[in-house]
Amino acid sequence: SAMTLVGPRVYSEMARDGCLPKIFGSSDGGIPMGAVLLQGGLSVMLLWTHSVLQAVESAAGILLLFSLLTVLGLMMAWFRGERTVRRSGLIGGSIYILGAVGILAYGLLNSPHLLVWFMVLCVLGVITNKIRARQVALSART
Repeated sequence: SAMTLVGPRVYSEMARDGCLPKIFGSSDGGIPMGAVLLQGGLSVMLLWTHSVLQAVESAAGILLLFSLLTVLGLMMAWFRGERTVRRSGLIGGSIYILGAVGILAYGLLNSPHLLVWFMVLCVLGVITNKIRARQVALSART
């Protein structure tokens, strides 16, 4: 799938920017082995634990969640004074957020396995955030 090919490069860039641990990065534009192993492991786990329909529903829900978070982040930046979005974008963003929340609520009610994936993402987010905070604290000492 495209996510298996593209996902590790996204993780690698996030590691280069300091948003993920360095183990997911690559040196000199090489293959990001940690990121490839992570993405491959997630893909295999998804295939072993879900039917194809459930996998598609989970992927769609996760993509919708992250696009929702992106729109929400842009709107929050606008309200903090960072005018990266036009005012008309706030109206469109608000409509998108309402629709996305409705679709996600419907999906969670009808596909409980989607909630499991959201919880897995939250746990991974907390873990990587703690690792990153520790890296920042260590680099500040040196």
